[in-house]
Amino acid sequence: MPADRNHCDLLIVGSGIMGACAARLVRDARPTARILMLDSGPVLGPVAGQRLHDMPDGELRLRYNERVSSGVQGLYVGAADVADDLGGRVAELEPGMYRLSTFGEESSAMPSSALAWNAGGMGVHWTAATPAAWGSEIPDFIDTDEWARDMATASELLHVNTDPLGDSALRTALITALNDVFAGQSAPGREVQPLPMAVNPDADGGKIRSGPNRIFPPPRSPRATTRTSSCGRAPRPFACSAREIRCAALSSVMSSPVTSTRSPPPRPSCARMSSAPLNCCSPPGSGRPRSDVTSTNMSSRPVA
Repeated sequence: MPADRNHCDLLIVGSGIMGACAARLVRDARPTARILMLDSGPVLGPVAGQRLHDMPDGELRLRYNERVSSGVQGLYVGAADVADDLGGRVAELEPGMYRLSTFGEESSAMPSSALAWNAGGMGVHWTAATPAAWGSEIPDFIDTDEWARDMATASELLHVNTDPLGDSALRTALITALNDVFAGQSAPGREVQPLPMAVNPDADGGKIRSGPNRIFPPPRSPRATTRTSSCGRAPRPFACSAREIRCAALSSVMSSPVTSTRSPPPRPSCARMSSAPLNCCSPPGSGRPRSDVTSTNMSSRPVA
């Protein structure tokens, strides 16, 4: 592999469910691949990428359960009490869910639209419900066999359980009654049934939800690193022990120079950025970075 100082085999922006799945597939196919994952916001809880429902921190788990009990995203999002448009002062935000307007984004068409400002993205907040797409939900331009293979891969990565809560007399009575009422109206295989979820029992009989940390667990080598940070916060690695950086929020990634007939638009830069380089890759057993990337184009606006 090239040893130039700006090289990683794979750069993944986002360490949520999708980012973790991509990293896992690459890790399984190429165990020696050097992977760098970038995400916004600090770590939420003691383990990066862990579902909040499964947090050992009792207070954090209680706050999560109180918010999620409403079943309404607008009440769950943590930006309800935060003044809109913090501009670039992202370092002032605690990890969690925030409305887009908090970051100065236009959201009038969908006022409650939100994003996760934490390592693991929405993967630490999601309900872990995994109902399979059906009918018109499935793109008709994808080959049927290919779709089936991809669904099987996704189910394996997410640890999907088709009957996560188990049988009970109440559930049996409800399903039987509903299927009697709607008999003949449901398509084959679409009758009332248990909801598949990325939920599985642990050794103590509890129910563990799949988060990014379960999909892409810590590798055995220092070849995968996730950087999560905002100016003024000490970032923490997601997937393994590795060197750390301080930087602003990522808005663009600059690769090697590309010949173009048009002049590129001006690139904004971070108003205050650590001089520490982005140490993304280390060879096995070396104890030092193999490839360093230092960026000055990592914020869409100045960070206070």
